[in-house]
Formats: sequence, structure tokens, C-alpha cells
Amino acid sequence: GPAGSAIGMLIGMIVMLIICRNYHFLMNAFPTAGGVYTYVKEVLGFDKAFLSFWFVTLAYLAMLWANATSVPLFINAFFGSALQFGYLYTIFGYKIYAGEVLITMALIVLAGLLCMKRERLAVCLMIFFVLLFTVSITVCMAVAFLNRDPAVFNMKPAFIPGENILPQIVAVSLMTPWAFIGFENISHSTREFKFDRKHSFKILAASVVTTTLLYIFVLLISISAVPPQFANWLEYLKYLGSHGSGVSVLPPFQAAQHYLGGFGFAMMAASLFSLIMTSLIGNFVALSRLLYQVAQDDVIPKLRSEERRVGKECRS
Repeated sequence: GPAGSAIGMLIGMIVMLIICRNYHFLMNAFPTAGGVYTYVKEVLGFDKAFLSFWFVTLAYLAMLWANATSVPLFINAFFGSALQFGYLYTIFGYKIYAGEVLITMALIVLAGLLCMKRERLAVCLMIFFVLLFTVSITVCMAVAFLNRDPAVFNMKPAFIPGENILPQIVAVSLMTPWAFIGFENISHSTREFKFDRKHSFKILAASVVTTTLLYIFVLLISISAVPPQFANWLEYLKYLGSHGSGVSVLPPFQAAQHYLGGFGFAMMAASLFSLIMTSLIGNFVALSRLLYQVAQDDVIPKLRSEERRVGKECRS
């Protein structure tokens, strides 16, 4: 329910702020690349650091493909079968098409090339996309609140009826490590900071607080435009789960379009694309710094270019 989810997110935010404080301490104590891998190595040794490295690497890689593959899903929701050509295989009842694979690969390659070849452009795009999705979601929330119909835009039922309230809140709170994954990306680039590392807690905290507010905004937007044939948001979402199609299966887009028409839909679509691109760029940067530090420690092989340079020096 909206109240349970909002409360759960706020509790999760408090927990994440404690973690931010810990990261701030470690970033100042060990100002180098590698993030949590470096911290575990310095405190607990290489064995546990090696395990941490693989867990974090798998998490970032999982977020890379998960965010990239979300694009075909939304394109299919908005534009039907535009990408459904070149059938490849079926997994868990979901048909995979070459068009979906190609758009996913194109996004990953684009983000990778930006980080490799156009670092300054990647930084500028990162700032632009962050401002775009923050402003877009906030504007949609403000318009929905100012134009709300009290009979429609309400929190009732605040929780899922017939179930205990506490488990509902706890379930959302326990999800927060996933919801905030990536907030610590800057810890992998500590040695490159052009500002005082003492400000790192403010940056980490600002990211967590802003993200929490945006999550809550999207939650409230989703229940702000319940069609009149439904008694409340719960009936509306249950109906969408079995009968929804097109933009109607995405309540935030449905609400934005209800209040702002095509412009609102475009704002939410731009927000979605911005979220995906910032995630891809951020994860690429974090992965590159993490792999760099692990290679420097000879835990994994260094880049082949480095090997060739050393080989030439040895031969000379």
C-alpha cells in the first residue's frame, strides 16, 4: 500500500544514511580506487576482499543488463511489436527477438564508448540526465498534487487489507539495498576527486534523500489518477495485472498523461531513458575503477596493453 511503501522507504533511507556515514569514513581512510573491495582488503585481508570483489562485480553487471533490457520491454508496451522481429528463443514463456537484443546491445555499447572515448561528454550527459529525471518526476508530482481530485487521489487503503501492517513495511525496508544500488559508485573514484573528500558524506546523503523522495513521488503519482470505474487504487492495479495493455499498464505514465497529456507522457519517457543511461554510465565507471584496482593488486590479469608494454621493455 502507499502508506506502507512510503514508510518502508523512509526507514530504508535512515538505514542507508548510516551506511553513507560508514562509506564516508572509509573513503577518507583509504582514498583510492576499488570501493568496498579496497576497504575489505585493508581491514580483513585479500581472501575476503576477493569474495567482495566478485559479489560487487556481479551486482554491477546484473544492473547493467537489467537496465538495458528494460528498454525493449517499455518499447513493446508503448509501440507494440516494433522490435519483435528475428525470433530467437523462448525462456519462461517470454519470446526473445533479435530486435530486442540489438537495441539492448546498442545501449550498452553506446554507454561504454562514451565512458571510453568521451569522458567529458559522459560527465555532461550524466549531469543533464540526472537533472532531467529529477525535474520531470518532481513536476509531474507537483501538477498531480495541485490538480488532484480528493475523491480519487487519496491513500485509501493505506495498506493491503486483511494483512498485518508491520510485515508490509518491513518487506519494503528490506528491499532498500536493491532500491539504492549504485549510490556508492563514487567510492570507486575516490582517488580522482577534485574536491575535499570530507564532502563525500553530503554527496552520498543527498543522493539517498533525493532518490527516496523520487521513489515516493512516483508512488503517489501512480495512485493519483485512478479511473472513475474503480473504487480505489487497489482495484485499479489488480485490473491492470490481468487486463492492462499499452501505457495503462504503467500507472505513473498513465497519470502523467492524464494531467499533462502528451507532454506528460514525454516527460515520463524522458525520465525513464535518463534513469537507464545514468545507471549504465555510473556502473561502467564503477566497474572500470574496480577492475583497475583489482588488476593493480594482481588479483586478475592486467590489461593486455599493459602486458605488451612490459613485454617490450623486457625485450629491450
